[in-house]
Formats: sequence, C-alpha cells, structure tokens
Amino acid sequence: MRLLAYLAALVGALLVAAPAQAHVRAASVAVDLRSQGNGAAAVVDVEYGVLARLLSLWACMPPAGVRVGRERLRQILHRHRITFQRTKTWKESTGPQREVKIARIEYVSRHFPQRVFAFDEFGPLVIRPQASAGWALAGHPHRLPANYQVNTDAPPLEWPLLGSAELRVQKIQAKLHRWATDDPDRRFHDVFNLVHDPAFLLVAWQRVRGNRGARSAGVDGHTAFFIEARRGMEPFLAEIRDQLKTQQFRPLPVRERMIPKPGGKRRRLGIATVRDRIVQAALKLVLEPIFEADFLPCSYGFRPRRRAHDAVAEVRTFAGPPHRYEWVLEGDITARFDEIDHTLLMGLVRRRITDKQVLALVKAFLKAGIFSKETGLRESREGAPQGGILSPLLSNIALSVLDEHFDRITRHRRSLPRSQQRELPVFRLSRYADDWVLLVKGERDEVEALREEAAAVLDTVGLRLSQAKTVITHIDEGLDFLGWRIQRHRKPGTAKSYIYTYPSKKAVKAVTGKVRTLSRWNRNQPLEVLLYNLNPVLRGWCAYFQPGVSSATFAYLHGFTWRRVMGWLRRKHPG
Repeated sequence: MRLLAYLAALVGALLVAAPAQAHVRAASVAVDLRSQGNGAAAVVDVEYGVLARLLSLWACMPPAGVRVGRERLRQILHRHRITFQRTKTWKESTGPQREVKIARIEYVSRHFPQRVFAFDEFGPLVIRPQASAGWALAGHPHRLPANYQVNTDAPPLEWPLLGSAELRVQKIQAKLHRWATDDPDRRFHDVFNLVHDPAFLLVAWQRVRGNRGARSAGVDGHTAFFIEARRGMEPFLAEIRDQLKTQQFRPLPVRERMIPKPGGKRRRLGIATVRDRIVQAALKLVLEPIFEADFLPCSYGFRPRRRAHDAVAEVRTFAGPPHRYEWVLEGDITARFDEIDHTLLMGLVRRRITDKQVLALVKAFLKAGIFSKETGLRESREGAPQGGILSPLLSNIALSVLDEHFDRITRHRRSLPRSQQRELPVFRLSRYADDWVLLVKGERDEVEALREEAAAVLDTVGLRLSQAKTVITHIDEGLDFLGWRIQRHRKPGTAKSYIYTYPSKKAVKAVTGKVRTLSRWNRNQPLEVLLYNLNPVLRGWCAYFQPGVSSATFAYLHGFTWRRVMGWLRRKHPG
C-alpha cells in the first residue's frame, strides 16, 4: 500500500503540465496506510492541481489504520508557506461566517486524519474528497475565505457550572450593552454564536425550568420535568445546540389556550414547547442588552430592574405638584399584538441586528403557527404569540416607535425659543407594555390632536388604537392604570391637593372573583387545602397594592374572605 501511495504521487507529478501558482498551492496531506507488520506511517507531499481526481480515488480506499504527527503536519504546511498553530482555543473572528467556520474546524478536528485533507491560505476544504469529484479551487464558494487555527486536541464539550455560566452571560451582556450604548448606529452582525453558547443555553434552561410555565407542555406533550427525568439536561441541551449550529432547528407550533378575562372575555395564550422556550430564552439573553440601549426611560414593562410600581409612581409624580399635568390620555390598543405586521416588526429588529441567522430564527418563531383542538393547525401570518418568552421583548421593540415619536416632539420643543415653548403643550408618556397613559399640561383640544398622532404612529407597525376605549379624562376625575386608581383630591377648606393611589374597582372585583371561585370548590376537601389555595392569592394581591392608600380595601377584602370561608364551613358542616 505504501508503494501505491508513492506511485500515485509520481504519476501525478508527471501529469502536471505547469506548476501551480503560489496563491492556489496547497499542502495535501495523504496519509499512507499503516501496515500490520511494522506499524510505520508515511506522509506523502503532493502539489494541488491535476492530482485532485487521482487523490480523491485514493482517499476513498478503506484504510487499515492512519496516523500522522502534528509536528510533521506543521512542517508540511510550513513548507508551503501555510501557518499551522497549535492552540486550545478557537480564533476569535467578527466575520459573518464565524460560526460556519468554527463548525468546519470542529468537523475537521473530529475526523482528522482519516481522509486526505487540503489546506491553503484559505483554510481547510469545506467538502471532503469524493470518488470521481475534484477538490474546489481556491476562491471557490466551497472554500471559506478565512484563516484558521486548527485545534486537533479539542476536548469533548463540558457544560459549565451554573454560577460560572451566569457570570459569563452577565459579562457578555454588559459588553453588548456598552457597545450598543456607545454607538447608537451600530449593527450587530455576528451574535448567533452566542445563542447556542453552552453558558447561554444553560442559563436559558434554568430560567425555563424555574418558571411556573415549566409544568405546561407544548404540542409535543413534554414538560421540563419530564425531559429532565427521561432524557437529562445535558443531552437535551446538546441536541438543541447541534440543531442550532447546523441550522436544522425548526420551531414547532404553539399550543393555543384560552384564558378567561374580567367581563367574560377570553385571551389567547400560546404555549411553546420546552425546546422552543429554551431557544427563545437564549435569544432574549442576546437581544435584550442590545435593545435596552435604545429603549427610553418612559417604558417600564418587561424590562430589567423596572416594575409596574415605577410607572404608577411616575404618573403620580407628574400629576401632582409642582408639575400638575391635568389632562390624561388613556391609550387602549385593539387586539394588541394579534395583528402586528411581521414585516414591519422585522424591520425594527434589523435596525440593530443584521445577523441573518438570528433574523431567520426570530422570523421562524413568528411564523411557527398555532395549534388548537377546535381549529387544528393554522398559519400565523400576523401577530406575536402571547405567552412566549420572546414576545415581551418584541412588543417593546414594536411599541418603541410610540416612545420615540413623543420623545422627538419633546426634544424639538426644547430646542425652540422660550416664547414659542409656552404656546405648545407639555406632555409626559408612561408606558407599561401595551398599557400607556399620556399626561398633558395644556388644553383638551391639544390632547385630542395628540391622540390622532398616537393612532397614526401605531398604524405604522400594524396596531390600531381603539377610539371607543381611548378616552381623555381630567386628573380630578381619576384614571385606572395597571390596577390602580389615580385621582387628585383637594383638602377641604384649603387650596392644597393631593394625588391618591388606591386599588381600582376592577382589581378588587378580580381578586374577589378568585376568592369566590376557590371557596366554591368541592366541600369534601379539608380546610387546610382551602386556606393553602387562598393565601397565595391574597398575599400576592396585597403585596402589589401595599404601597398605595389601601387600608380600607384590605379591610373589605379581609371581611369578604372571612365570610366566604365561614359560609364554606357551614355548608361542609351543616349540623
């Protein structure tokens, strides 16, 4: 066999009509078959060119054994002016094909040197030699235009500990946020590698598993606990990572579930599979710090270190002294995000992200489809599935056009002379997801004009403003915002006024409805079970409304719950 290898090289040299040029010269490492007798191995150095077909046929011969030393390979490549570095880390790159490059390197490292591989200044071949097929020339699309550091000692993938994974994610998020803040026009074109990074997938798994929705299954019927018990976390995440790296990941349709709302209405909720939730969580870990640099302070919903109480406090501050914004525009969006235009939404995402793989992944989640028992599988041509991990971020991206519109008007007003500023209305926007109010210091006619502007801005992203529910009220009449009733009261006998915040009637009706439902269950259950179900509802509701003027409401709720429990006990023990 060794003789055949040298004979092939000799015949190839005779067939070469002209020496290959320097820029297409390559070092083809032909690993000779090891004999069973002495175990020796030979390496044949040949020129790249006409020998392609012959070497392809030679490479397809079933080897009895292969061996080549790294130092010998380095010498061969160095002779052909090719750099070969022994390193334990992959070379960092900012090119758009970085992940494809790394995938090819890993493929080479796993299979090297069982076949004949060619290296030149463009790196290793993308395709392996096949019978009756020549190798791609330098500069061919089947070559990757990049320099490589081949790691032939790559260890198997080891998943990091949760603490180190969270630390790595936080550091990378801080970098992304800093880069996006320093350069508002910067676009990120190489972030897909972070989506399938082991640390990001591990943190995403932990967040999905620790969420209450971990007990809910998607269309595949698998919960997070089922997957962890049957398959294990690491094999499951490794499979997701391989699908993402090879671009074979396809999200499954979401399972539709109707959630009852106050007033007899129902809201659609889309439950994705655990696999899709993990990828969405990893994608959110990458995109959120980038878009957080663009979000304005008036947005409070589903953002880090922000909550609903902050939005209510802002409304309370600007409605009271010394600002005294008196007119309020309460915005209500029809159908919310069930009708948002996918093309317009993707256009907003492209303002910061140009990575084609990330954009394709976001669009795939939007187009995944919806499955319900009543209607079966149907396409999702518009709208964002409510209940998804990525949906709140996409909703903030879509509604950021409203924030930016009013912010531009405010900045333009400040640039005018003071005499002209007095003639224009002053307003302040406070938004929590799709619930928003606009406080205005001016006349009612000016507020109506601002309502028309808001409707026009929302129309640019496919959202419609409900003309019936979008009302203009005075602060003395009060408004309902995020479950609170915000109203100005004047102190009797004085000119002083105060802004009071207390639970709205709608919020009180919602919690009493839950108490009524829980106390209507089967009377065969023990009293401990009833109290166990009631206490979390009451504690959570009271904790949310504790900062306001809620003592009277708490007393009413206490009495209502006491009467319901006592009535339940009388029905359980009629004697």
